[in-house]
Amino acid sequence: MINDFRRRWGLSEPSVEDNITTAIYRIRALIGDSLYVRDSSKLNKFAFIAAVPLEKYIELTYEGGVFNFKKYFSGIVSTVALAEKLECILVSSVISDNQKDMIVTIINNENVGIRISKDKRGKYVTYPQGEPMLDEKVVERTLLSLDGKSAGEYEKALREYASGKWNESSNATRLTLEEYLRQYLNNTKGLEANKKTIGSVLKEAGVANHFRNSITSQLNTLDSHYNPGSKHGSNTQGAVESEYLIYSVGVIVNTLEQLKISDKGA
Repeated sequence: MINDFRRRWGLSEPSVEDNITTAIYRIRALIGDSLYVRDSSKLNKFAFIAAVPLEKYIELTYEGGVFNFKKYFSGIVSTVALAEKLECILVSSVISDNQKDMIVTIINNENVGIRISKDKRGKYVTYPQGEPMLDEKVVERTLLSLDGKSAGEYEKALREYASGKWNESSNATRLTLEEYLRQYLNNTKGLEANKKTIGSVLKEAGVANHFRNSITSQLNTLDSHYNPGSKHGSNTQGAVESEYLIYSVGVIVNTLEQLKISDKGA
């Protein structure tokens, strides 16, 4: 609403820091500056997840305690710091599922450099905000499709990207693709072998030649890309290459998921 007003009146866009402050005010308006939590096990779980002493943000009572959200969200000026705070709250049981969904809506509607989605297990995941359409159509769908090791590697790729660790992010996308193809084809082969196997499986499933060739060509391109890059040379060219790989692997995963032929694996 505030951003719409600024655009109508020709005002400059607020900074990311200003947007973070606005988002925090809205979250606090939603859940309050403090919240009484009767179940002490929920507070203990939060402290474990956040790796902080119980008394840092919680005033303990005879039964449960009062969570001080004003203190919890104070002093945050960076995207990464906010993302970490949000994940701890969203993964814990301190607030209700409805409140969690509303927080996700607030963050995804504000330009704070963060997107929040759920993975296949229903776990909330934060990652750097990119192009809205690509975030929604590629990254979020990929998170919902992956499971096990492949999911863990894709989430790692997003985390390392957020931390500016380009080589680590790139390598995690490679492992995502490798683990996903193993799951998809129900075998233990590596990427080099499975990029050939997937072509045969797609052919048996009746996928048109041009589409099948496009998919296998993209897999060959990525495999060739990884060898001198993250796998051996550690030469990932910053955020632009890391983002390219995150989206590219996501497109392949989403495409194969829509084809729904995993039962024909070898």
